[in-house]
Amino acid sequence: MAISGGSAHTKKNAAATAEQAKHCYELSMFGLSQGEIATKLGVSQATVSRRIQEHIKNRVHPKADEYRAQQIDRLHMYLKSIRSRIEQGDDNALKSAMRVEERIARLMGLDAATQYQVQTEIVDHQTEAQKLLTGLLTRKAAGETLTSETVREVRRELR
Repeated sequence: MAISGGSAHTKKNAAATAEQAKHCYELSMFGLSQGEIATKLGVSQATVSRRIQEHIKNRVHPKADEYRAQQIDRLHMYLKSIRSRIEQGDDNALKSAMRVEERIARLMGLDAATQYQVQTEIVDHQTEAQKLLTGLLTRKAAGETLTSETVREVRRELR
C-alpha cells in the first residue's frame, strides 16, 4: 500500500507559486517588463504573465485608504527618481513632476470642493402673521393708535 504525501507537497508548491505570483506583480508595479522579470527570476515570459494574472485574480484587494497610501508612496518614489533631472532644469521632468504632484493632491482630496454647512430656519409665515396680527390687535384693544411705527415695534418684539 503506497502512502501518498502529495497533499503537503501540493500545498508547498501552491504557496511557492502564490509567492512567485506576488513577486512578479510587485516587480511589474516597479516598472519592470515581463521579459525583464522573466530574466530576473529565470522563468519564461509566459510564466510571468500567468503569475501576474493569477495574483490579480486571487489577491485580496486592499482597503481604499491603504491603496491610496500605496499610490502616494509610489508617486513619491517617481518624484524622487526624477529629482536630479528637475534640478538640472529638464522641462519634461518638471512637467512630469507637476502631473505627479497633481495626482497626489487628488488622491489626498486637496482639490475636493469645499464643504459648507448651512443651517436654515423654516419660518411658518402664517404663524408669524398671526403673531403680528395678535400683537397689533392687543395694542388696538389697549386703545393705542396703530401706525406704521407700531407695526415695526411689534415686528421687533416678535424677533
